[in-house]
Amino acid sequence: MLGPKGDPAFSAKFKEFMRVHLLNKFNEFHHSEDRVPVPWDYLIAYLISAHLGIVQHWLEQDCDHSPWDMAWMFTRMTQLSPIQSAGLKK
Repeated sequence: MLGPKGDPAFSAKFKEFMRVHLLNKFNEFHHSEDRVPVPWDYLIAYLISAHLGIVQHWLEQDCDHSPWDMAWMFTRMTQLSPIQSAGLKK
């Protein structure tokens, strides 16, 4: 689905699903564009691309981690910076 022979429409649907989900999650914080250092649309684009890339990598690695492990990694990488997620900075 997400590989080189996959359907590009699936990737687009995945991105739209994630965009709507993230907008709903961030809605409580989304009061004013001038109060955030990174505009919301760029933050959401970053998160969607990161999540899609992780799913693609997981599939390319023949799902070498359990779905639970993947959910934990998604959560950790989303809540912490990539540097903190790797344990390189506290």
